[in-house]
Amino acid sequence: MKYILCAVCVSAVALLLASVSAVDDEESKNMLRQMASDCVEKTGATEEDLNDMCDKKLPTTKTGKCLSFCMMQQFNCIDENGNFQQAEFMDLMKMAVDNETMLAMCDDVSKKCVGTKDPNNDNCETAALIMQCLDEGAKEAGYERM
Repeated sequence: MKYILCAVCVSAVALLLASVSAVDDEESKNMLRQMASDCVEKTGATEEDLNDMCDKKLPTTKTGKCLSFCMMQQFNCIDENGNFQQAEFMDLMKMAVDNETMLAMCDDVSKKCVGTKDPNNDNCETAALIMQCLDEGAKEAGYERM
């Protein structure tokens, strides 16, 4: 479960997390796929979108971005209006990460992403922008990605 929470808040959140704890093994990837099944159906996400999420890649397609929004919403990391829920994100991180230094980095980076929004209020685009913010913040902090 630790790996799934991280992957979701990265790929769906596919990303403050590769350095925190990655979805590396097939069992974890399969669990993530099962958790994403409702969102795949809702968004029409492709197998490639799902593979990218499991591989901790930022989404590039509309359906991949919508998959990320759906997954982030499923874990309360983003609300229905596309607002990043930093406190809820950190609650998930606290369940998934037992390293205080890493948690402090996650907290600092994620706080910088609060208020990130697509100018056209497209929630799928907003989710992708938040993930990009988390990814860039993690890299600036010296980690491969979140």
